[in-house]
Amino acid sequence: MTPKLRSGGAILGVCAVLLAIAATVDTTVLFIFPIGGSTRGADAIVVLDGAQYRDRLELGISLARDGATTDPFLRHCAAPTPGITVICFRPVPDTTQGEARELGALEARHGWRSVILVTSRFQATRARLRSRRCFSGRISVATITPPLSDWPYDIAYEWGATAKAMLLQRSC
Repeated sequence: MTPKLRSGGAILGVCAVLLAIAATVDTTVLFIFPIGGSTRGADAIVVLDGAQYRDRLELGISLARDGATTDPFLRHCAAPTPGITVICFRPVPDTTQGEARELGALEARHGWRSVILVTSRFQATRARLRSRRCFSGRISVATITPPLSDWPYDIAYEWGATAKAMLLQRSC
């Protein structure tokens, strides 16, 4: 083997290792330990896709009961909760982007300046990204942690969905 081929292979190997390290760090920061923010004193709590994820609903209700919000508790339609005002909506489209658009409309209607998004740990970064495009106030995120068995699929899905949100769907 010539020295050029060996050095070229070494460079490719180093690049592959560096790429793997960067992907691991990015995955950790974006999807495993995302930025949360304060879960106190918000105008509303928004549970993303609450009808599908019972753990998210339970966290949202717990935050509302603990006094995290000063106004309504907002969620994807589900059974009423005594003592908590609920505004139900079906986003169009029925995606995180649709939920962010509805959040912007509700901000305009109710004058909200801060919200707490409740979602799964993996979706927090993308939910915040999409919501910031439609909501001008402060956004905090409270998360549930899905079962470990869901992590490979959820992380792979979030990489694709986040890339789509960042590169192809850049507006509210």
